[in-house]
Amino acid sequence: IYTGEDTLSLHDALPIYDGCDAVILRIDPPSRRIEFASAKVGLIQVTSQGVCIRHGVQRCSLGYVETLQEAQQPQLQIISYSPQDLFVIVTDGLIDQIGSQNGKRSAYGHRRLEAVLKQHHAMDAPQIAKHIQEDFAQWQGNEPRRDDVTALVFKL
Repeated sequence: IYTGEDTLSLHDALPIYDGCDAVILRIDPPSRRIEFASAKVGLIQVTSQGVCIRHGVQRCSLGYVETLQEAQQPQLQIISYSPQDLFVIVTDGLIDQIGSQNGKRSAYGHRRLEAVLKQHHAMDAPQIAKHIQEDFAQWQGNEPRRDDVTALVFKL
């Protein structure tokens, strides 16, 4: 809060265009289908055989609707699944976090996440989430957190 002689009114400020990353899922258990649309948030499916499928994501941010081209808008995808398939939604804060292995600094990345998912896919969702959390913390080490980190892990 500024308390000097000059005051700043929110009405006088330039418009703020904060981006909004989002995902919408509609799960239909009888048909074993998921309707999925996303803006910068990915969905990873791991089959009961341990095969990872990274479902496409639009790299748009919903806060910038004035400049959003139709081709960039989130598209509805229909995803089929089998019993015990694993699904993981993570924010870019997890994927982009800098850490190191053997002294080499780099982002956590999709490949590292998928390796953890493949290794533990037969476990229940809370156990898998714990393994992700532990691997991520070990990876991050003493590096500062760059962004918020969210992971949603569930099985159907």
